[in-house]
Amino acid sequence: MKKTKVKKAKGQRALSRLVVPSDAWKVMRDARLAFGDFKKAVEAGDAARCRIYWILCVTLLRAVGHILEKKDAARSQWLATSVKSHYQELQRRRLGDLIYWEFIVEERNILLKEYSASIIEKNGCVIELTNLLVGGVFYTPADAIETSLGWWADNLRGIQEQADIHKTRDRQASNSRTVP
Repeated sequence: MKKTKVKKAKGQRALSRLVVPSDAWKVMRDARLAFGDFKKAVEAGDAARCRIYWILCVTLLRAVGHILEKKDAARSQWLATSVKSHYQELQRRRLGDLIYWEFIVEERNILLKEYSASIIEKNGCVIELTNLLVGGVFYTPADAIETSLGWWADNLRGIQEQADIHKTRDRQASNSRTVP
């Protein structure tokens, strides 16, 4: 990976110092692109493309977590600590993160294990979108994807901030040990 120097304004830290889950953000960008194509397919009434982009969106939304845990966390001890803490908290607060558990995880499992979806086709060209019930709230498919993208963005920012805190604390502790 090529490193570039980043000029910083006075009082601003360089971006290169941040601990960034960069691969998870790449998956997020792809999910956003797929979401745009999904909305276009819905507007066009293209059932086949709608189904394909639905599967792609849901799969990418779930992939964010896998990439974060398996790939990004392996690059940095601070990111690994932050990701582990995030997943422990996610397990504890299952009812607080229903968009993750009841949509991102559950819809992806239904798609990949049963090849069934919340999108119903009629005659191969007309589509009927079914609202999704997530934690007592009905979402349109587009709203569920958009909410999930927002949920992941908030969580990735939180994980990144936590990793930066771990890094800063470790560096401060290291510096205080070396100063006589």
